[in-house]
Amino acid sequence: MLKHWDLKLKDWQGAIQAWVIGPGLGRDEYMQHFFPRMVKGLPNDCIAVFDADGIYYLCQYPELFR
Repeated sequence: MLKHWDLKLKDWQGAIQAWVIGPGLGRDEYMQHFFPRMVKGLPNDCIAVFDADGIYYLCQYPELFR
């Protein structure tokens, strides 16, 4: 399933002006593995807005800020 989302992120990049990350994510094991991959797949120059769950995962993966 992760590969499916990797492809979707690439398909949507040209049409998206800002990414909202977090609503509905929850905090389960699947998302623990998916979240860093999703964030790394975002375009470098994109605007991203994170809700509470998104911020929670950002705190779990500080290396995503490098």
